[in-house]
Amino acid sequence: MKDASKMIYPNPAMDIINIEMTEFKEATIYNLSGRKVLRSNDSRINVNSLIKGVYIMELENKSGERFSTKLIKD
Repeated sequence: MKDASKMIYPNPAMDIINIEMTEFKEATIYNLSGRKVLRSNDSRINVNSLIKGVYIMELENKSGERFSTKLIKD
């Protein structure tokens, strides 16, 4: 899985995460236990509902390539 740290901003995030990825398809956010907490097809994701902490964010493009990065929710 490739690094997605340059594809999301801001990070740490409070409310909205923006995704910059060509042919973006889907984003999935997992807590550190591996449980899926959020999934979106939108390149602007509201993370207001997440509690403060560290998450893993996985991005997928339309070709099926997957990228992941650590996401910090403030």
